[in-house]
Amino acid sequence: MTWKSIPLKRIATLTAGGTPSVHEPAHWADSKSGHAWVTIGDMSTTDLVTATNRHVSEEGLRSARLKVGSPGIILFSMYASLGHTAQLGLPAAWNQAILGITPSATADVRFLRYSLNALQPRLAEQARSNTQANLNAEQVGNLPIPHPPLAEQRRIAGYLDVETGKLDHILDARHHQIDLLDARQSALLESHYSGTNAKQIRLKHLVSRITSGPRGWGDLTGDKGVPFIRITNIPRRGIQLDHADLVRIEPPSGHERERTRTKLGDVLISITADIGSVAVVDSSTVDGNVSQHIALVRPIKSACDPTWLAYAIKSPAISLQLTSKSYGGTKTGLGLGNIGELQLPHTDLATQERISHSITDAMNSTEAIRDAITRQIHLLKERRQALITAAVAGQIDVTTARGVSTEGVGV
Repeated sequence: MTWKSIPLKRIATLTAGGTPSVHEPAHWADSKSGHAWVTIGDMSTTDLVTATNRHVSEEGLRSARLKVGSPGIILFSMYASLGHTAQLGLPAAWNQAILGITPSATADVRFLRYSLNALQPRLAEQARSNTQANLNAEQVGNLPIPHPPLAEQRRIAGYLDVETGKLDHILDARHHQIDLLDARQSALLESHYSGTNAKQIRLKHLVSRITSGPRGWGDLTGDKGVPFIRITNIPRRGIQLDHADLVRIEPPSGHERERTRTKLGDVLISITADIGSVAVVDSSTVDGNVSQHIALVRPIKSACDPTWLAYAIKSPAISLQLTSKSYGGTKTGLGLGNIGELQLPHTDLATQERISHSITDAMNSTEAIRDAITRQIHLLKERRQALITAAVAGQIDVTTARGVSTEGVGV
């Protein structure tokens, strides 16, 4: 049967969070003397919050009028990862991006959380069509929650604990397979670019140009002009540019345009975020420009294969050279001079090309496996979401599990 829905605020107490002044040291404390304080970052990748990055003092609690919630309270994300839920696994307060939800005596905490999970896709869809991708406490309080008898809530929650647990076990296995593929790719690169006995050469001797994009050109982007390559176009994995969010620019003419104009085979390196992510300019991004957050490195054709260089920069040993040279503080990033000083294994062009082909073939094979596993993960998550939505709505008789099917999951 289909259950009647009532507003969340009628079956739960909603507690807002807050943030003490970050400029007042007395409002903050260490983990031993302070109270745990949850941010979305603390809860976005877990179902149970057992630790937090920051802690507030008693004075901080008073200044922001914060309450310390008990373990078991549901945390609901109103910003960023909209609608994500987690439960407190320790006494803690939380910030203004999170709402604490304490069920009344007529609501089972597990059923309530599953009901909120069932609403998440709808909330995400609303956020995508709204310029303000946030919720407030009033909106959350009015969310419709199915409200069967308490005994039935507990039966449904127990059923979902078992069934989602099975799917979560498979999902964990699939994610572990992804981790193994990442390790395999890392080991592949390490095998070609490590070795303390190999003769070394500085990168600056293999390239004709190391530069970065002009400041302020990001404000000139639009739908017309030449490709304008930003950090979002540099992949975290692989060396092929991501064209999904590629924008265009009508750059001013002159020295700056020429200095950062892309040519086929240029190697692009992220230097202010995701340091060491790298890509090679392809035919569709030739004659573009790069942002100030990207280093443009131009290999000498007779001395350096672009693909070999890009894979070298992603290899563990050379990537470590990059990250160890990056600077922090109020300004973070990587100096262009440090890129030129990178130590690479010295080898001739023919050997570089052979290594490039070998790595590319192996990477493509690994990516094909990754794509298949990723599709399975997507189907499993869809199945999990559909199961929760159907169960809390009363569309599944959990006493017999009629209507449950795993067809199409691909497991």
